[in-house]
Amino acid sequence: MGNTFLSDIANRNLHRAGALAVVPVACALMASLPASAQTPAVGAAQGSPMDVASSIDLVLEVPLDALREAAEAQLAPSVDVAPFNFSINGGADASGGISLGYHVERERLSISPTTEGVRTDLSLRYWVDGRRRTFVTRVLKGPLIRFSCGTNGEPMRSARVSLLTKVDVNAAWQVTASTAVGAVQADDRCRVTALNVDLTDRLTSFLGARLQAAVGSLNERTVREFDLAARARSVWSTLADPLSVGQASWLDLRPEGVVLGSLSAGAESMRMTLRLRAKPRIVLGPKPASKPTPLPSLERGPVEDSFALTVPALVTYDEANRQLRQTLQAAEARGQLKGPGGAALHVSGASLRGERGKLVLALTLDGKVKGSLHLRGTPSYDRATSTLRFPDLEFDVQTSDPSLAALLGDPATRTELQGVLRDALRIDAVDVTRRATEAARGALNRDVGTVKLTGTLTSTELIGVQAEDSALAVSCRIRGSLKGQLR
Repeated sequence: MGNTFLSDIANRNLHRAGALAVVPVACALMASLPASAQTPAVGAAQGSPMDVASSIDLVLEVPLDALREAAEAQLAPSVDVAPFNFSINGGADASGGISLGYHVERERLSISPTTEGVRTDLSLRYWVDGRRRTFVTRVLKGPLIRFSCGTNGEPMRSARVSLLTKVDVNAAWQVTASTAVGAVQADDRCRVTALNVDLTDRLTSFLGARLQAAVGSLNERTVREFDLAARARSVWSTLADPLSVGQASWLDLRPEGVVLGSLSAGAESMRMTLRLRAKPRIVLGPKPASKPTPLPSLERGPVEDSFALTVPALVTYDEANRQLRQTLQAAEARGQLKGPGGAALHVSGASLRGERGKLVLALTLDGKVKGSLHLRGTPSYDRATSTLRFPDLEFDVQTSDPSLAALLGDPATRTELQGVLRDALRIDAVDVTRRATEAARGALNRDVGTVKLTGTLTSTELIGVQAEDSALAVSCRIRGSLKGQLR
């Protein structure tokens, strides 16, 4: 319905082709009507307002499941070296050397968010089987002594270790990931009775070193999951092209820069928030020329988070006249329409039309006071009553009854009657603001390429009205917020 609303405005030719009609979207969105209908102040026609800096929060999420699968692919489920094929200090036949084999296996990884990044928890099980030779002298060799832990009839030993991955991005949109391996914590000890030593600390240190050697590929895979530069260029190009929001209605965001908002880990995803700086508008008429610009460097720093969207609306004179006649009939029934000397006024006909930026009101009086009155004035909005009022009505007398002309020739009488009509004449604007809100909601809640825009509207206020030849052009300001989810 919002798109239809904007299209109706364009199709009624209220606005000259290509003129600005609305500047919507995100955190401080202002707008203008064309020169003949600009209303930055209630009831006042002024020049086009300056473009106002705006912002749109774009959220990129990488599911933790995707990071876990990346880690699963990069961290082998098990590592094996056959007994005695791994040498330390020259192997078993060297003085002080050892030959051994080992097996390490892990369970499925557990991924969880922290305030610093993403934590990966590993549960390990392992065994070790080795031998060393005793030496009687430096050259006289003794027998080989075999030792083992977690094998040869013993249960496998277990240990735990955590990896912390931090993600950052630089001005060139390059994502970096750094993973630190924590200390391996043994759940049980590995005591080798044949050597009369406890190898637990040596083995956990060894396991930690092996894991640290593997995290390089894990970091590379994490960076690929974000794929940030390519996605940012695609989104920038999409949002820089004016978007159709109805027949002859275009949402022109005009992005100017991107600021890194935050990097955080949530319950289900790694989240990066980007705040798009823009000067958006809605253009009625032909599609505005697209002005593609390359993706700018990523900025850091604060950007104001506010939202004010101005939407054009209209009240046809058919609708205005219907409300006007109902209002006058109700005022007459309450005895509020009284002329000079307290004489009741009966209005048998009433109509409004626009003429050269002014509103012309024609009234036909029938009763003790009769004749035709023409009044000119400028419409304005009364916030207290949510109605359109006419506070500066001026008389132009056209009557076949000379007594009415003579009556209005008295300044006091003219002033009194003008006051009565000014108080009585009003048009309810609640429906106008409702339709403007629906139009904005339709324009702001949409899929744009790989971006899902979600607009939340919190308040709507009519801020200006101008008499056009074919209708009353109204300007409504809508406040709320606008977010974009990158898919």
